[in-house]
Amino acid sequence: MRTYTQEDLDRLIKCEKIITTPPRKDMLLENGHYRNGMDLQSKDGTYKFSVYMRKNEKFEENFTIGLMYHPQDGTKRITLVRCNGPHGDHVNDFLGGEHHNKYHIHLAKDFNINVGKKSDIYAKTTNQYINLDEAILFFVKYCNISGSEKYFNTRCQLSLLDEGRNYE
Repeated sequence: MRTYTQEDLDRLIKCEKIITTPPRKDMLLENGHYRNGMDLQSKDGTYKFSVYMRKNEKFEENFTIGLMYHPQDGTKRITLVRCNGPHGDHVNDFLGGEHHNKYHIHLAKDFNINVGKKSDIYAKTTNQYINLDEAILFFVKYCNISGSEKYFNTRCQLSLLDEGRNYE
């Protein structure tokens, strides 16, 4: 099993990425969820990623947008970041976190991956977004995805979100 440092994971999240396979214009409804996705690579071509987007058909606040890293050595894919709407209680039990049913961000942590746990079980609540559209805007900026304005209305809206928002 390959080991990762938190610096490795943070570098993968923050490296500049370009879209190699764009998202569909409209999300497809499948098994009660609207779905979409896209493929990315680091600007220098070294790393490969994919993005998945899901929204519940009946409860639109229940959504997720995730960034997956695809290691070239063929080891298991790693979910690096996942932005979620409220969908039920979550607690970071071993970190003493509180239960929450709020908008939240799951982040890959080296201490989870290196002991064989799910990469993104750690989560923190956020006020960076309040719906799927805002979550997408936050996500493309947080994950440093270039060219997203071709597929998402990010250029004119990001400035509105930037006021008073910290993307770290």
